[in-house]
Amino acid sequence: MATATTTTATRVEPDPPFQVPAGDFWDDYAHAVQNYVDNYVRIVIDRVSFTDDVVNTDETGLYEVRITNHGPLRMGNVSIRFRGLNGTLVKGGGAIAQYESEWVFPDMVDQIGPGRSHRIGTSGDDDTHQYLHFKAPSQPADEQDLLEVVVEDFDADLEPLHNRDNGGGSGTWSAEVFPA
Repeated sequence: MATATTTTATRVEPDPPFQVPAGDFWDDYAHAVQNYVDNYVRIVIDRVSFTDDVVNTDETGLYEVRITNHGPLRMGNVSIRFRGLNGTLVKGGGAIAQYESEWVFPDMVDQIGPGRSHRIGTSGDDDTHQYLHFKAPSQPADEQDLLEVVVEDFDADLEPLHNRDNGGGSGTWSAEVFPA
């Protein structure tokens, strides 16, 4: 005896196209994090030291970098790129390190909180204990940029935004008042 097989076809409708609402919070947030360093971080190269009053060809020297986070996020695992410009070479570390046109120190800074600075270089308050060296170009030149420091990458931490204490934002002045 033959058995009849019945097949039922089920039609699956495709999902309608997903549209992100205009001015979506997550798009704004992603854009803000992507541009965070440009908008909220200041990098200063200072305390540059070299032998004479002027930088001579092939002269070596030391410098320091101060990175300040003026924004609301905590920056973690901050990677820094050190770049020599216009023929300048740079290196970090000790005597065995080689001069290069640029180098990256991954996760150089553990974290820089909102409103905080981190100094990298030769001073005693340097958490990284990393000397920053440069070697001047081998050809004389008019004044030009010689060093550049860039935040290469970092982890954005929102925790400071979620744990802010809204109290205590005031100041007072006290004095004893005497009869006139």
